[in-house]
Amino acid sequence: MSKSASSKKSNIVAFYEVHDAQYGLLSPLSPTPLVVRHVQYPSLHHYFLCERFKDTPAEQWILEATTVWSLDRLVKTAEAEGYQRSNWNKVKVDVMLLGTYLKFKQNEAARAVLLNTQAALLLYHTTTDDFWGDGGDGKGKNVLGTVTMAARSRLLADQERQQQLLQQQQQSSLPQPQQPPSSKRGEASTRAVKVGAGAARA
Repeated sequence: MSKSASSKKSNIVAFYEVHDAQYGLLSPLSPTPLVVRHVQYPSLHHYFLCERFKDTPAEQWILEATTVWSLDRLVKTAEAEGYQRSNWNKVKVDVMLLGTYLKFKQNEAARAVLLNTQAALLLYHTTTDDFWGDGGDGKGKNVLGTVTMAARSRLLADQERQQQLLQQQQQSSLPQPQQPPSSKRGEASTRAVKVGAGAARA
């Protein structure tokens, strides 16, 4: 089975390969820049690794890396130097949640691919990772697939709020119906009739 393909079941989308024509932009390795806290990262994977080795020399090394091979080499060096954050295992999913959402929010082409999956189950399909991926046999935790679906839900909610705001703005800009002007002459005549009637009774 291809590592990045749409399943025969229409409600499942498997992704992994960055060069896949249909779903490559879903991959964290896709060259889709994102900005987080005023820093631009070349890809989601760059951001994730920079957070893993935050405030160490490895952070800048990773930010400047231009190939997957160099990223892998730098990660091994950073691990050997003990640069990983002490709380990494506690925060890594939250880091991926934020990065994934911002990636698709800030990039129109990637966002279109993600939203086009509609309500499909997203599988990060790889035999080399049974935490972020499905382990290749569907038995992995597929955390990245779950995170990507969470980003999709949030983006859909953003769209719905924007549409509601637009509708409210359009309604408020419509001309309001005007009340017909009151006739002072008619009011005066009415008062005169009432006065005349009162005088007659007197």
